[in-house]
Amino acid sequence: MGTVKTAVSLPENLFEQLEQLARELDVPRSRVVALALEALMRDRASERLLNQLNDTYSDGPSESERRWLEAGQQSFAHVVADEW
Repeated sequence: MGTVKTAVSLPENLFEQLEQLARELDVPRSRVVALALEALMRDRASERLLNQLNDTYSDGPSESERRWLEAGQQSFAHVVADEW
């Protein structure tokens, strides 16, 4: 995979923090920025997936799903009752 050079403008205090972190990690500044962007992209993808799941399940189970759940609960209660 190739690399692309780009220029970004940062507030001075953020640049200083970037410099410090790069020294601590003993990696180039560009590597710290790349790692941060990768983490941001992963977090955003996870957030989108969570939002999709929340949207999908926000209305609760359908009537059909409710009947299956009730049948499963009754079955489980019957099995447990026989063991006690």
